[in-house]
Amino acid sequence: MRAPLDVRRAAVLALLLLASALLWMLHSAPLRAPLPDAGGLRLPCLSYAPFRTPGTSPNDKDLIIPAQDIARDLAQLAGVTRCVRIYGMANGLDAVPGIARGLGLRVWLGAWIGSDAQLNRIELERALALAREHADIVERLVVGSETLLRGELPPAGLAVLLADARARSPVPVAYADVWEFWLRHRDTLLPQVDEAVVHILPYWEDRPVQAERAVDHVIDTHARMQASLSPLPVVIGETGWPAAGRMREGARPGTLEQTRFLRELLLRAQDLPLNVIEAYDQPWKASLEGVAGAAWGVFRSDGSARYSAAGPVPDGRRSAALAALAGALALLLLALVRRTPGSTGGRAGVALLAGALLGQLAWLSLRELLLLAPFSAPWLARSAWLLAAMAWATVEALALAGTMAGVTARRTLLPGLRVAGLVATTAGALWLLADGRYLDLAWPLLAAPLVPLLLQRLLLASEPAPRQWVNALALLLAACAAALAVAEGPHNHDALALAGLMLVLAGASVRRRSLRSIVAERA
Repeated sequence: MRAPLDVRRAAVLALLLLASALLWMLHSAPLRAPLPDAGGLRLPCLSYAPFRTPGTSPNDKDLIIPAQDIARDLAQLAGVTRCVRIYGMANGLDAVPGIARGLGLRVWLGAWIGSDAQLNRIELERALALAREHADIVERLVVGSETLLRGELPPAGLAVLLADARARSPVPVAYADVWEFWLRHRDTLLPQVDEAVVHILPYWEDRPVQAERAVDHVIDTHARMQASLSPLPVVIGETGWPAAGRMREGARPGTLEQTRFLRELLLRAQDLPLNVIEAYDQPWKASLEGVAGAAWGVFRSDGSARYSAAGPVPDGRRSAALAALAGALALLLLALVRRTPGSTGGRAGVALLAGALLGQLAWLSLRELLLLAPFSAPWLARSAWLLAAMAWATVEALALAGTMAGVTARRTLLPGLRVAGLVATTAGALWLLADGRYLDLAWPLLAAPLVPLLLQRLLLASEPAPRQWVNALALLLAACAAALAVAEGPHNHDALALAGLMLVLAGASVRRRSLRSIVAERA
């Protein structure tokens, strides 16, 4: 016997309230400890790359950054650090040591080593010449950065270059790579360098480390490396935290998390030789590492400060998520209270709340879109995704408002949009499972159309068209959602939110009567 309609609606409301409360708790959970105050402490050293304006990239071999632009950047950096690290000589970066001298900055000089032997030789000769010219301010010559990680040279070939540089350099010679690759190739590298420069990036570890434990991880890994590579001095060549991007297991990017990491690092690792990545956001890196790759700067790409050594830190991302969840909850409540056909007030209220909700969800995605280089491939893809999701959400919201007011809506567009959304979401889920390390978990883009769609399916008894292949696709999406939740782990709140939304879309796409008929036929 069927439960009365009001009982079913009450059960649906209870479940939605519970889900909203859980999401609220996940996104508003306070830090386990207050942010420390590191006022007065300067960053020991900062990775500097001048490719922070739209269209600039080190991949453009003909690009020369004007010396006055570099001087402007270094003058700003001199206010927060006493040292800069550069990674190569091309694109005008060979001007850095001379400019740094006038500002009282020291330099980690880098020679970029890749797979081209001729370019390697030109790069190394220029770096050695600058090291001799500025030996009093160059702390070390770093020959190659993650060359072995990228697989661009065999260890023996890199060792030859390092030995040559060490024989002719007036400053200590080092090689830089992630700590795992230093352990893997220690026997080949140790005899050829004066120092080991290791990269320790808790966010990018194969087993990501949460921000609350990230500084512990850096200190412990440095101690482990020092014990393993002794008596060679071990220098931390890169460490830091991204201010935006996808969660990796429990490692959440964000301004709040970045600030916490840097302040704790300064307070607890003052005696460690280290360099922070990086000075400015690098929009071009989004094509390699997603949004997270573009947002490691203590300064944004426009030069405005993101990191502060003291004082409170606003968390706009979490605030926007809370506002969106509150809007969704209010919309659900209004849909229950104002469900009488012909209710103009209900229709207007639904339209108003739906618009506010979509605006908040759009802002959550737009915040990250603004970190990307305009008209780059990642920017165009993210923009198209945002526009498509908001268009679908707008049509769903208008259909919901019209149905609640007793208006017969034209439904020629809506079924096609829902099927297209199901297909696109399933394709995205499969992509995440196949190679999702650098793909963003953009749950707001899926939440936008699903809230009004869910209301229509559950509260207004709206049914999709009876297509068996749509049912099969919905079941595939449900399986992908479960696999995504398992793969990303229980601490990845963004992945759990996205997986939950995928399950909602899968459930809303299935024609239940059609499924029952299939079961009956097979029985």
